[in-house]
Amino acid sequence: MINNLNLTSSQSAYFSSIKYQEWKSLHTNNILKRNQKKYNITLVTGIANAQPLIDHLDNEGHKINHIKYPDHYKYNTKDIKNILAKHNANTNTKKLILTTEKDAVKLRDFMADFILQEVYFTSIEIILKEN
Repeated sequence: MINNLNLTSSQSAYFSSIKYQEWKSLHTNNILKRNQKKYNITLVTGIANAQPLIDHLDNEGHKINHIKYPDHYKYNTKDIKNILAKHNANTNTKKLILTTEKDAVKLRDFMADFILQEVYFTSIEIILKEN
């Protein structure tokens, strides 16, 4: 790939990757101590491409029920009821709702609806590596 760029001596190439951060509570911002537990996750996303996050969670051994909304989606009460209905239909005792940091900002408007639920979000760190 570097050779195909035909860089001059004054140019550099950088590669980026995503590192997913610890899961934080939507209610308290406290980090969830997972201790290698595998969860049944109701994943709620309103981002362009959730596949890297899904792959990451799958690689960690979690079971995922993805509820996908369009990028930049504005959640409403009907959406929250749908999310909770799908989450509550899961009878597993190790379950939670997980979303992105971007969506957590929007879902905080519905904190009263989520008060009895385990709701977490994950942030990303962008890693840049010079070749």
